[in-house]
Parts: sequence; structure tokens; C-alpha cells
Amino acid sequence: KKALTVVGRPDVLVKTRVRTSAHKVRSELAARAEVMYLELNRGRRGVPRLYGGWRDAREDRVYYVVQRAGSPIVVDEVSTVPSAAWLAFCRADPVGAATALVECFRSFTSSGYFMEDLHGAQFTLAGNDIYAIDAPETLPNAPVAAVLDWTARKGGTSWGGLKYVEMRLSVHQNCTVDGDCPATSDIELCAFRDCVPGWDQGAREARGWCRKGWCALVDARAHTYDLATRAWALPLILAEGRFSSQKAKQRLEQLIKRMRSEAPEDRPSLFFFRCPKPLVLPRIRS
Repeated sequence: KKALTVVGRPDVLVKTRVRTSAHKVRSELAARAEVMYLELNRGRRGVPRLYGGWRDAREDRVYYVVQRAGSPIVVDEVSTVPSAAWLAFCRADPVGAATALVECFRSFTSSGYFMEDLHGAQFTLAGNDIYAIDAPETLPNAPVAAVLDWTARKGGTSWGGLKYVEMRLSVHQNCTVDGDCPATSDIELCAFRDCVPGWDQGAREARGWCRKGWCALVDARAHTYDLATRAWALPLILAEGRFSSQKAKQRLEQLIKRMRSEAPEDRPSLFFFRCPKPLVLPRIRS
């Protein structure tokens, strides 16, 4: 997809498929899938507002108008260096920064999406909100994935183009060794070197994990791990935040430790996060 600026309207962008794409139909499907994502998650924190759109019948191309949501939280796509605005937010209000970041992730994971191409430039800061500026991918077992499959078949093609989605990983896939289980994309596995030292391989299940004869399912809990290991996420807040007390900082430190647990069921759940007073994400076992 590509984004076009609008003269006199710095608050919006017009998005459409890449004109030169070698896979025109798949590119168009990706654009329409983003429209569906924006509408499905309308009003949720961290989801840019969709204002509307239109279809160019001659080119069979969809254009849609979205909120221009601030600026990236890192200085460039492959950088771990935070933007001045994001760093200032993390320092001045570490609890607010942590809450905004987690709630952005919760908004898309709760509706069945997973950000396989995860890196800092996918997120922007506007005011006290963090936005995911490109639609994440659907998990294979999410209800919205069936809708996208139907849309693709109507167009005479297959939905996918995203490695993890095409593999159709499910809880019913048995295995003998880790190599029998599919992994997510290299970007999800810290290919941009944006993870903190010692935690630079991604969540265990995202690498392909044969666990007791079954492939461990990748779901929102992998992003719990990501939030605790990406240098631009919670580790930055822990390092730079000016906390109200040493005890408050220790609570975040303990939380990050739990979020880095190898077993997904030992990590706190994103879905029960509340503004931490004290900072707490309950542990939910599967």
C-alpha cells in the first residue's frame, strides 16, 4: 500500500494499493483488508480513524481516507533510537506511555490480528496515544480470516502473502521436533535488531516450537513477549521513565520479567491490562 498526502489537509492521508505491484490482485486485496481492519476496530485506542473511501471502477482500485496519526516513535525503520517525542513521553509519564502502548496492541490482538512485520516504525505517537499505522495480519483461526478468504475467492485468488497466515497453523498440528512447526517472519523474530540484548530471537512459539508433540500456537501472547523485549517498547520506559517512586519502577521491572516467560501461559494477558495502580497484568493460563 502507499499513502498520499492531501493539500491543505495535514490531518489525513489517502491510501491505495501500490500502482507498480507485480501482484495486482493480491495488492488490492491487502488494501481492502486494511479498510476492513479499520472499520472492524473503529473507535479502539490506537487504531487510526477511517473517514471513508471510494472505488475507481476503471482501475478496480480502492482509495480510502484515514487519520494521519502523528509521527513514528523511532527515528527510522531499522532503528532502536526513539523519537524525541516518544522519549519525552516515556520520561514524563512512564505509566501513561506503557498504558498507551499496551492498549494499542490490545486493540488489534483482541479482534484476531497479529503484527508479523513488527518494528518500531509501524507505530506513531499523537498526543498521548500510540497508533499502529498499517493493518496487522489476521491469525488463521480468527473469524475475520474466514471473511478475507471469502473475499479473495470472490476475486478469483487466494488470501495470504503473509508467511504465517499461509501456513494455516492450528492447535491440531502435531510434530516431533521444532523444525516441524512453522515460524513467523524474520521481522517478528528481531531481524531489524531492535530487541534488547539477550532477548533477540522473538518468542519461543514464534520461532516454531514442538511442545509435547504439538506445535505451540502463536497468538496475542507472543506480542506480550514482544512488548517486554523490543528496545523501543517497555524496556525503554523502564530505563528512561521518571517514576513516582522506586517501588513503582520495580513493579514494571517485575512485570517485564513475567512478560518474558518462555511458556505463553506464564505471561500476563494483554486483555486484562488496566492503568497500573499498581502496575499489574493478571496471569491467564490456557
